[in-house]
Amino acid sequence: MYAEVIVLSGKNKNLDREFSYLVPSDLENKIKIGALVYVFFGKSKKLQEAIVINLTEKVDFDLEKIKPIEKIGDEIFIDKKNIELAKWMKEKYYCDFASCLRLMLPNQKSVRNENFEFDFVEPENNFLSKRKILTHEQEYAKKFILDKINQKDLKPILLHGVTGSGKTEVYFSVMEKILAEEKQIIVLLPEISLTTQMTDLFFSRFKNKIGLMHSKLSKRERFINWKNANENKISVMLGARSALFSPFKNLGLIIIDEEHEASYQSEITPKYNVYEVAKKICDLNKANLILGSATPSIKTYYFAQEKKIYLLEMKNRVNKKNIETDIVDMRQELLSGNKNIFSEKLFCEIKKTLDKNQQVILFLNRRGYANFVSCRKCGLVLKCDNCDVSYVFYNKNKSLVCNYCGKKILMPEICPECKSKYIKAFGMGTEKIELETKKMFGDKKILRMDSDVIKKKSDYERAIKLFFDHKADILIGTQMIAKGLNFPNVRLVGVICADVVLNNGDFNSSERTFELLSQVSGRAGRNETDARAIIQTYNPEHYSIICAKNNDYKSFYEQEINFRELMDYPPFTNIFCVLMSSRDLDLLKTKIDLLKKIMIKCDRKNKFEILGPAPAIISKIKNNYRERIFVKHKNEEELKKFVLFCVNFMQAKKLLVNIKINLSLNPSFMI
Repeated sequence: MYAEVIVLSGKNKNLDREFSYLVPSDLENKIKIGALVYVFFGKSKKLQEAIVINLTEKVDFDLEKIKPIEKIGDEIFIDKKNIELAKWMKEKYYCDFASCLRLMLPNQKSVRNENFEFDFVEPENNFLSKRKILTHEQEYAKKFILDKINQKDLKPILLHGVTGSGKTEVYFSVMEKILAEEKQIIVLLPEISLTTQMTDLFFSRFKNKIGLMHSKLSKRERFINWKNANENKISVMLGARSALFSPFKNLGLIIIDEEHEASYQSEITPKYNVYEVAKKICDLNKANLILGSATPSIKTYYFAQEKKIYLLEMKNRVNKKNIETDIVDMRQELLSGNKNIFSEKLFCEIKKTLDKNQQVILFLNRRGYANFVSCRKCGLVLKCDNCDVSYVFYNKNKSLVCNYCGKKILMPEICPECKSKYIKAFGMGTEKIELETKKMFGDKKILRMDSDVIKKKSDYERAIKLFFDHKADILIGTQMIAKGLNFPNVRLVGVICADVVLNNGDFNSSERTFELLSQVSGRAGRNETDARAIIQTYNPEHYSIICAKNNDYKSFYEQEINFRELMDYPPFTNIFCVLMSSRDLDLLKTKIDLLKKIMIKCDRKNKFEILGPAPAIISKIKNNYRERIFVKHKNEEELKKFVLFCVNFMQAKKLLVNIKINLSLNPSFMI
């Protein structure tokens, strides 16, 4: 017997194919398709991991040269459906087979016959965990979903519910039905940060049926969760993107919560889209797919309008309390003489909220004290030598830090260019908001949550518990506090500057702005408190900000989809980004110009729109210069074939030596 295997360690494109090995007689009864095996590969004297993708009794080469399989991995294998999934992903996301298979393997640890139990304690306040009576909208949504499941209708369902409308309770009602049929469920959350409260919530409802999978767990924890899923010891896997590949054998349902989140698009190889892969997994397993969001992505809502997915809408908050939202024009604040970071209205509402012994969330999606340092005499902006980005100033240690490569220098006292003393930090970040808030409300307990202070999962959990237990009055943070969290005593949300995301140079910046403002405003009034949100902006006329204020998704969608159609942006076309990088700028420009010429020559019928080359928004990161070409075409497959043909031609001719190349179809970020 012979096994055709994919060697998992091979990164060379020429190694992205099957290799044949002899199956020793003592392993013939143990080996099967999908098994993890160990082999000697090439000239290496170190055993390499490989996955068996086929077993055969014939091979087409010299049998004397064939090597044997050395051993089989202990209880580790990938089932045939996941092998088929990996093959599909390899073609879909133009990557190697091995990188797709690695997604489906656990982080191996030598753990035998152990059961891992989470340290879950029933919440003292049962606000989160108690089973709730469903509203009319929730009952309708539950019935609609269960009807489609009973009819074996596998068309995806978008559950579009405003923040606080009770989407999670609908999930639970549907999950109970699925579990009663002894089927299994995957529930995806967009960020690790959301798992703390959600884990408590899910465990309180489903107890020991729950497993957890995300990158902040130890290798041992992840291995045991994978093993428990593989052995049917759990029925629900809750987690971030990686939970999608849980080895359930009787999958009945996948739920993608906050489906609009950009983190559902992988930015590392394989650059897969969670919705697309989840849909394929559901097709392979005859399972159902639910997408949930208060602010669905434009693409998903467009699919719903085109009847490619079902649309369910929940328009009312469970507690029937609407959020009263105000927009403050910070240009007028400046004209009136207010130079503080808080508008008069926001300051008064913070004070009023604290006087009522209620809590405040202040949101700014930018870290540090100030976002750039400039000389007021000569205009010099201090930038990182390694990256084409401005240093961020941190007041705590008077340092300038590059948030891309991590380089740190001391804040200079004089301008390095003109030697004047007129050098100063401008702009603001969460560190500055914290210091200014302490000056104004110093008698109150203030928490800050951003990636500068939250280093570990335990840091995050500690901060969330402090705020939930009302041991802090004001929470300041970036987007890690903007969504998914449920604090019953929060009355007021203040958005310090709504324009940070709006001005990032990306075509989908309006969508991201609307999503963030809607999500963070929804953190207020989660219980019985009256709810206020105040949005400070220098661009109060922008439709994304006005629609977020009015909680009007449909108006935003109509304006945004018209803009996308006018500009021929997704979902009306596909954009393929070819990003090249090199330490040698002249070499980089020569090669990317050559690629453009090859593309023009190959596009004989002028079917494709080729834009560029041009420097990326961030034109240098870690001493690597970055240039890109965009290619647009309505047909995804034709576009992919065209771009890959041109790139593969250059690689075959060895024209990309000392050039790194990064390929993305409809990327979430255009940096």
